[in-house]
Amino acid sequence: WMLQVIHKAAAAVLSAGVATMVARIVCGRPDRWESWWRRPFRWVAGLTAQPPAREQASAPSRDLVDRRRLLAGCVGILGGSALASQHWLRSLGRFDLGPPPSRQLPNVLLVVLDTVRAASLSTYGYGRPTSPNLQRLATEGVCFERAFSTAPWTLPSHASLFTGRYPRELGVDWTSPMTGECPTLAEILARLGYATVGFAGNALYCNRVFGLGRGFNQYEDVVPSMSFIASCSEIDRTMLGNEVVRNALGIQDLDVRRNVEAINASFLRWLEDAPDRPFFAFLNYFDAHSPYLPPAPFDSMFGPPRPRHTQPFPLGGDPAYGQPLSEDEIEMERNAYDGAVAYVDQQLGRLLDGLDERGRRQETLVIVLADHGEEFSEHGIMGHSKDLYLPLLHVPLLISAPGRTPVGKRVAEPISLRDVPATVLDLLEVSAKDGLPGTSLAPFWGAAGATPVARSPIISQANQIKRLPARFPIARGDMSSIVLDGHHLIRDCDGCEELYDIEADCWELQDLRKSSRGAKIAAELGKRLDRA
Repeated sequence: WMLQVIHKAAAAVLSAGVATMVARIVCGRPDRWESWWRRPFRWVAGLTAQPPAREQASAPSRDLVDRRRLLAGCVGILGGSALASQHWLRSLGRFDLGPPPSRQLPNVLLVVLDTVRAASLSTYGYGRPTSPNLQRLATEGVCFERAFSTAPWTLPSHASLFTGRYPRELGVDWTSPMTGECPTLAEILARLGYATVGFAGNALYCNRVFGLGRGFNQYEDVVPSMSFIASCSEIDRTMLGNEVVRNALGIQDLDVRRNVEAINASFLRWLEDAPDRPFFAFLNYFDAHSPYLPPAPFDSMFGPPRPRHTQPFPLGGDPAYGQPLSEDEIEMERNAYDGAVAYVDQQLGRLLDGLDERGRRQETLVIVLADHGEEFSEHGIMGHSKDLYLPLLHVPLLISAPGRTPVGKRVAEPISLRDVPATVLDLLEVSAKDGLPGTSLAPFWGAAGATPVARSPIISQANQIKRLPARFPIARGDMSSIVLDGHHLIRDCDGCEELYDIEADCWELQDLRKSSRGAKIAAELGKRLDRA
């Protein structure tokens, strides 16, 4: 931790020193540098224009003009670099549209509610009315009551969702992108003639740099803005990453977050001019991720608004580095989180209404799920990614396809999000030569002609986070878990295991390994986990 602080401080000092030296050189001879920045950035010509009669201009006026040129040149260079980077990034993995499908196929809309746990949704029995629109969708299609994610954080969960493979098969971790060897659902649908488009609210890990944009004809993860330009500078990242600085400047939100309303607007705008063929659209809603900052009236929907000048739960981090949160602080965070979830649910309803207004809903397969959940100190931990308890793995999954799914069906059997890609291809009645692993979930709702499936183990995995204190399970190494026959076995990297009866103990408070029966069950599940 201390080395990271020293590294950031050294980087900030070095950046400031370099910036100072460059500024001295440029300001000393602005005429020498003027032509250099004028050529590549003509659009700043208006700002850098000379006064009509420079020979009559006063010294202060000339100094002001020189400063304007310097400022405009810096803005132009940074802005041009940012825009050029965006153009390059958007071109990666881009698919040109081939011939349309030979037969009529439905649209596919995949909406991922980033960081939304099932335990905080009224659709899943939560006491607060956080998800009326999800409830409406559940009455129109199939609701899986026990869906489990393959990972407790964004990148491996999305990678598994896109490929039908376990995270360990894809090579993803905190710094490594998804391998390009495994085909994605977007790639297969693009080859079938679908127009593929993605809009990600989470620009940190849900972006094309980590391989998630593969197969999309258009993929928007980062939209150029002043905050994006600032993030290109090491000194800006260091300063704005400091909680004291952010609070002093009144900056509370994440620089990598794109608002859910902007995501909806971009998709519906794209839909107006979409090609005359079926589409596969992926939308990632990031507003329920910490810091929980729902707009009014959702910020006070379940309790007094959290003071915006304090962040007891650090931005995108964990209170592990400071004092544990008090019960009142945890409740304040939970209230804000529930408000954020309700806000996301409202925007989901508006998205579905937008499809209805455009007459596209009846021809669209809608899948809504979450990539992982969130913890509120149920096991002494806040946030996510640090263990494999159910608050992180138990997520919502709803599928609605008019004419293809039943109405108001609730499935109680445990299932894995890994099987979502295979389910999509099954519902489209598509047999892809590339193939996607996993098993269609259609038999669970009794689809006509579906072959019953045997109950299979549900595997989840977590990557090690070395920067965390040793008291966190994931700090000691990678973890894995298995859900089968109503039990959940969690294994740490050192071989230590925990066993829970999730039918009777959904919050996993009683470790059963201490009993002889529990030890026997754990041994059997451990063997299945070894073979998985």
